Amino acid sequence: MDKQPSQNSPRPGKRPGQKYKSLLVLQYLHKNADDENAVTMNDILSHLSKYGIESDRRSVYRDIHDLVELLNTELQEEDRIPERERLGYEIVFTRKPTKNSPQGGYLVTQRPYEFDELRLLTECVNSARFLSESQARNLRSTISRLCSREQAKLLNTESLVVNRGKTINKSVIASITTINQALRQQNTKSKYLALADFVAEKDDYVGMFAVSVFGAEERAAAFKAEGDDYSAILLKTVANRVAEAAAEVIHLRMRRKIWGFETGKPLPVAELLRNRYTGIRPAPGYPTLPDHSLKREIFGLLNAEKELGTALTDSFMMVPQASVCALVLANAESSYFAVGKVQEDQLLPYAERRGFEPDVMRKLIS
Repeated sequence: MDKQPSQNSPRPGKRPGQKYKSLLVLQYLHKNADDENAVTMNDILSHLSKYGIESDRRSVYRDIHDLVELLNTELQEEDRIPERERLGYEIVFTRKPTKNSPQGGYLVTQRPYEFDELRLLTECVNSARFLSESQARNLRSTISRLCSREQAKLLNTESLVVNRGKTINKSVIASITTINQALRQQNTKSKYLALADFVAEKDDYVGMFAVSVFGAEERAAAFKAEGDDYSAILLKTVANRVAEAAAEVIHLRMRRKIWGFETGKPLPVAELLRNRYTGIRPAPGYPTLPDHSLKREIFGLLNAEKELGTALTDSFMMVPQASVCALVLANAESSYFAVGKVQEDQLLPYAERRGFEPDVMRKLIS
């Protein structure tokens, strides 16, 4: 029978890898338990094993105990927050049968939010770059209903509402969402950059393009069938270089004519090849934008398969191979950078937002 966690358990920070494991435990409890439905220790251990973590009951008991302590910060008796004013939720253990578990288990019980936390939630909504004004208004209305009428008035009075232009173009929302989901550097020697840093909250745009060279693969296959492997390899190489050159030309036209954010004297080819132009064009699968699956959004917004004839495989490879697709950012301060190694605390929520299992996402960004 499950036992309650010991009150003398050590803190998780003293055990290697505990931050990641504790995060998984909290995530599972939050999604699967409430005040009527419990999760058992076996449920939690099974969930951890899906992420390649083999743990024992005692270790998980300590994790849950630590989470409870974090959610219920120990204060001096005279400063203890009244139970009715506690915010968020708490984890409790019961041996009594619950709605879904005859042997009991861990429950997650709700508590009222504190006003300061509601104000923080509102500020987060106001600063979200990928929300339209109508979406933000609906979220602020929902937040206001979580507090008293007097607090709701104060909440709206103190909130700094970002003036956004209303948009009915869902593709615009989708492209901005793609940028805001981009991975951020985590290396301590880096500047902790992400593509979202180079897109303004309003009055800004994100461009994109796709280009392909057709016919080279078929002709290369014919060369190979004739035993001329050299010509086949050479043709594929030339096709790839032509696709890269076409991407350079398209990007140039976007900067100076179609979008027109680059002015002044045109740069010589040597300077263009050194990336001295204004803005950047990060391509999925490259160090600045390592997630290959982002091609899905680019192809969908451009309707590339119908308009261009370029297709994506299940593993997000472009067909034909001599193809390039990329995002275009106009910010003069933007620059190419390498995201580098992505830690688990960023990978897990990123994979969930993108709709992939963690193991699949690791391969997509490797």
